Amino acid sequence: MGLKATRIWRDLSDDHGFKHSYESVKRFVRKLKARDPQRVWRMECEPGQEAQVDCGTMRLTVGGRKRKVHLLRVVLSHSRKGYTEAMPRQDTESFIRAIENAFRHFGGVPEILVLDNLKAGVLKPDLYDPELNPKFASFCEHYGVSAMPTRPRTPEHKGKIERGVGYVKDSALKGREFDAFASVNGHLRHWERHVADKRIHGTTRQQVKCVAHPTQEALATHQVTML
Repeated sequence: MGLKATRIWRDLSDDHGFKHSYESVKRFVRKLKARDPQRVWRMECEPGQEAQVDCGTMRLTVGGRKRKVHLLRVVLSHSRKGYTEAMPRQDTESFIRAIENAFRHFGGVPEILVLDNLKAGVLKPDLYDPELNPKFASFCEHYGVSAMPTRPRTPEHKGKIERGVGYVKDSALKGREFDAFASVNGHLRHWERHVADKRIHGTTRQQVKCVAHPTQEALATHQVTML
């Protein structure tokens, strides 16, 4: 029924003559919660149906000095094929440019773009009627993609990418030094092809590059092949 431990203890004491302490009830309720975790269902997608976006930051040595680097990662929900871009800033223009570069990398545009509530893309978070950044909204309209911001503090809504930025940091970037941002992104392209695409994904149990199946998607301005 969702009652708190204080209410349960009070009802037991008042109505049933319960003589034990509130702490004993609280310990029992904690055990019940541990046995009944909230279940999250994994949703699978068809090829070209959805991509998920996540962002993060890390400190990298670029051009001989430590800099704060913004990372944007986009993952196709069907194949788990990914694209990562390092950016010096996380403004709207950089955000849009990185997503557009991801579309070029994949060879097409998904129907749905699932993202968290980054200010560069979403001005007002709302599960049913979010307010998108006008520039980002125009970008989505141009490419015919539907942006779907997640509910705040619900990482399970984009579970296919939630650990994606951490994977990039640990596997591709940690401990490395670069002479320029172009070198960072060149290294990331090489890493995607030779490491990320060749891994056996923990959920699909298949090599990432072997899961994707090409389909044709009509865009606003041209015809492309969508992975």
